[in-house]
Amino acid sequence: MKKKSMLIIVLILTFVVSIFMFNKNHELVDKESLAVFIDDVKTDSFPSKGTVTFLKADCDNNATIEWDKDSWGLFASNLTKKTKCNLYFKNLESINDKLNDLVKSDKTNIASDDPDGNIRYIGASPSNYVYFNCSDYHNQTSDTCEIWRIIGLFKNINKEDGTKEDLVKIIKDDSIGSVAWDTNNSNIWANASLKSSFNSGIYYNKTLKNDTTRNMIESVVWKLGSTTSFIGDSDGNPSSLYSAERNSSNSNNWTGKIALMYPSDYGYAVGGSDRETCLSKSLYNWSSMPKCYNNNYLYKATIYQWTLMTNNLTGSYVYAVKSNGGFNYGNAYSTDDARPSLFLKSSIIINSGDGSRTKPYQLSF
Repeated sequence: MKKKSMLIIVLILTFVVSIFMFNKNHELVDKESLAVFIDDVKTDSFPSKGTVTFLKADCDNNATIEWDKDSWGLFASNLTKKTKCNLYFKNLESINDKLNDLVKSDKTNIASDDPDGNIRYIGASPSNYVYFNCSDYHNQTSDTCEIWRIIGLFKNINKEDGTKEDLVKIIKDDSIGSVAWDTNNSNIWANASLKSSFNSGIYYNKTLKNDTTRNMIESVVWKLGSTTSFIGDSDGNPSSLYSAERNSSNSNNWTGKIALMYPSDYGYAVGGSDRETCLSKSLYNWSSMPKCYNNNYLYKATIYQWTLMTNNLTGSYVYAVKSNGGFNYGNAYSTDDARPSLFLKSSIIINSGDGSRTKPYQLSF
C-alpha cells in the first residue's frame, strides 16, 4: 500500500505540471486557467527567475497553490481543468533604486544635503534595517542573519577596479565588541589591527559566515583625511568634517572592503525639527545637545564608537563618537566599540521587507 500511495502522489503532481505548462518562450499555454500579474498589471509572459518576487496566488474551486522560489515552480492541490488561478508578482528593485525613489517622497527619514548630495537615512528610528551576513539567504530571519542599518546611497565611489559608481553603505546595528583600533597604537589605517581583522583576519574569515556575504561587498577606495581642528563649530560641524575626511591632498587613502563609519556619517544621520541647528554645530559640542544625538539612529548611549578619522597631533590619535553624544579623540590602542561598515555591490536587489525593525529588507545577490 505504501508504494501504491507514493505512485498516486506522483501521478497527481504530473497532472498538476501538465496544467501549468509553459513553452520555451515563457508564454502561457493555457491562458484561460492561469493569469499572471506583475505589479498589478496582467501579462501574457511568465516572469523569469531573478526578476520578480512572488506575492500570492488566488484560485477558485478551493484549489491552493504554493510557490517554490528555488525551483521557480508551483505546488498545487485540488486542481481541475476548470480551475482558474491568478498569480501575483512584484518586480524586484535594486537597493540603489529604492533609495533614489525614497529621496523623492520621504522628507522625514531621508535627506541629501551633504556637500555631494549623497542620500542618507536620518532620525532616531528610520526604516533602514536590513538583514546581512546570513547563514541562509534563502531563509532570512533574525536567527540566520545579523541586523545592519543602511547609512545611505553615496555618489561616485571609487572602486578597486578604477571605475566609479553610486553605492549603498551599511553599518552593523550593534558592535562586534570593545577592541583596539590598532594594538601598536598607530593611526595609519592601512596597518591597523582592526583593518586586518575586518579584511583578512578573524572577522573576515570567521565572523562573516560565507562567501555569499563576502561577495556582496564592494572593494572601494576609502578616503583617510585627518584634522586637528574639531572643537569650534566652523571646524567640527558635519560639513567641515565631511570635507576633511575627503581631503584630496591626503595620500593615505586605502582600498579594501570593510572599515568604520566616518564622523560625518554620524553627524548627517541627525533628524528632527532641530536638524539644521545640529548640522551647524561641532560634534564635539553635541554632548550638551540631546536633541541632536537622541534624534540619531547611529548614536549608542552605552558605548564609545570608533570612527575612521584620525587626529595627526601625534601618530596615535583616532576620533570616536562618545556615549554622551559628543566627539573626541583617543589613543589607537584604547579599546572602544567597533561597528563594521561597508559598501554593497550595485547589483544587490531587495527581495522583500519594508526596512522596519520587524521586517528588515531582505537582499539577494
